[in-house]
Amino acid sequence: YTASATNPQGKPLDLQCNGPGGGQGKGSLTVTARFPLGDTTVTCSVVDVDGTGASGSFVVRVKDTTGPAVTVPGNIQREANGPAGSVVQYAAATAVDAVDGPVPAACVPVSGSQFSLGTTTVTCTATDAAGNVGSGSFAIAVVDTTPPVLSVPAGAAISTGTAPVPATHPAIQAFLAGASARDIVDPSPNITTDAPAAFPAGTTTVRFTATDASGNVVSATSTVTVSVAGSPPPPPGSPPPPPGTPPPPAPTQPPLSAPDTTPPRDVSGVRAQSGDRLVVVTWALPPDSDLDRIVVTRSLSSSGAPKTVVFTGRATRLADRAVQNGVEYRYALVSYDRAGNRSAGVAVVARPTASALLAPANGARTARPPRLAWVRVANATYYNVQVSRGATKILSAWPAATHLALKRTWRYGGRRQSLVPGVYRWYVWAGFGPRSQRRYGALLGERTFVVTP
Repeated sequence: YTASATNPQGKPLDLQCNGPGGGQGKGSLTVTARFPLGDTTVTCSVVDVDGTGASGSFVVRVKDTTGPAVTVPGNIQREANGPAGSVVQYAAATAVDAVDGPVPAACVPVSGSQFSLGTTTVTCTATDAAGNVGSGSFAIAVVDTTPPVLSVPAGAAISTGTAPVPATHPAIQAFLAGASARDIVDPSPNITTDAPAAFPAGTTTVRFTATDASGNVVSATSTVTVSVAGSPPPPPGSPPPPPGTPPPPAPTQPPLSAPDTTPPRDVSGVRAQSGDRLVVVTWALPPDSDLDRIVVTRSLSSSGAPKTVVFTGRATRLADRAVQNGVEYRYALVSYDRAGNRSAGVAVVARPTASALLAPANGARTARPPRLAWVRVANATYYNVQVSRGATKILSAWPAATHLALKRTWRYGGRRQSLVPGVYRWYVWAGFGPRSQRRYGALLGERTFVVTP
């Protein structure tokens, strides 16, 4: 701001202002200073050579009208794990306010929700102490790129007196109806064939094609062999059979046992629990009497990611320690019977994480002020710890150490705060460089504790 003072004759007077960054000058004074939030009264005064004094005041009002800057994850694409889509976990959004520093951000739908096939917009918002709201959004696309599993019948052999044989023949109809398809997303894939209207003598290859609702296609082939009953005509020059000779009998076909093309049922009750560089997957075996094995594959949860077999056998538990924290994995479990038939499969996702907050345990109950502790972050120069009771923030502190002992009472936001009985939620962010730069990493975590009477 600029203030000035002259006497009635226009002579500059000595001027002094008492506001932030205030100083003194002759005739005029220009001040550049940082004012706190709220109203600040600045008083400037002068004294004339004759000892006459005068003063004037004005108010500088600083308001916070800017919402926090919200940073969200990039758009995500995930493979569907069932007809309902897929559970998707995503990294936490972060928010930093020019006045309050880091603030919690809330996203809807929350991480770990079930996302349906298609694209869903996730909106993340954060509110500062002045009530200003910042927001950001990203998209989660759940796609189905996995083709159905197709089983086709074994080759059919038909003996007939004449050829060709129409496709309406009962044996051919049974052959064409013997294909089945299962899909992890579509409960009823469509099956088509390229069977001709009539089958000539000899072997005809029939292609079966299964298509799911997302347009994924898989094909397999089988054969129909038609043979005409009776002996072949005599070769040229052979004498005809004597009159009255009966025709040779039609050849008989040995009975054939129908091959097993029925797939086993899927496993049930699949659950995945995540820990520190650990995923534990459990399931229940299907009741099929000819069940041979369960095969579990692991891949990244992104669509089209390569798969690695991590388990084969008849157990009902897998502890996978070859994983990294912060990475979302997809586990697909497929049942196989002794004939080699396989089920459509069941999939589940998991994201191993290590808790960065050490103490107190989440939901811990205490009658004394707790000591908050968290892991050290490389290159962090300080941490911001915030504590809220309900929707009200009651503490924001910036310790250099990786712990903070709460007190019974303290001052924050110009008011006296205290640990009264109730539920409290605490958050920790790592800060880098000088605090004035407001450079914060992602939220290390949040937990609750309960103060008891």
